[in-house]
Amino acid sequence: IYLMLYYIVVMSTGLGVLNLVPAYWLDGQHILTSMLHILIVDDPKKRKRWTKLILRGGTFLLISNLVISLIILYYRRNGVIIL
Repeated sequence: IYLMLYYIVVMSTGLGVLNLVPAYWLDGQHILTSMLHILIVDDPKKRKRWTKLILRGGTFLLISNLVISLIILYYRRNGVIIL
């Protein structure tokens, strides 16, 4: 039981942290929007520009990390050692 609870806590924490990444379709998108509303009050165009820039960067990094991880997993399962 202890091991099962440990895995549940680790998985939940990992998913929670992943959900905080400022990327499209994640909660980090809404957190970023709220923070930029607080920090950049006077200029909606500037706020929208920063939101798009940060969200595109976060989404790119998230997808890049996923693709690289899948490539590494594929090669390791086929016996090729990389990285």
